[in-house]
Amino acid sequence: MDAAALPDGVYTLKVVASDRPSNPIGRSQIGELISRPFVISNATPILEVTANRIAGRRAELQFRGRVGTGRITSAEFSVDGGEWLLVFPNDGIADSSQEDFELQLPELSTGEHVIGLRASDGNGITGTARVVIRVP
Repeated sequence: MDAAALPDGVYTLKVVASDRPSNPIGRSQIGELISRPFVISNATPILEVTANRIAGRRAELQFRGRVGTGRITSAEFSVDGGEWLLVFPNDGIADSSQEDFELQLPELSTGEHVIGLRASDGNGITGTARVVIRVP
């Protein structure tokens, strides 16, 4: 089964096995099993910046990560292409299809800065966004 070819959703599989081709009528057996529900999520998480504010040389940024199926499991940010740093969602745990995040960045130098954002779902699929801010 090629899960990448299926639309996002919750699925179950039914497997049927039979030895009928190699046994006479009346002596064959058949069995079946239905799986537990499982999620297929191929869509990239969507990131949306919901607010940003400059206070002196500090920037505050709010963003939302969401997926149609599955859950957001992590988010990170980077300033000017530097190290990626983990950020926790506002409710303290990344376990929902939509999570809100808030960043309070350290003091930044005067000028333009690029804030990179990324969020991943339970399948490791990552969505990205960026925000350009100007510090006076």
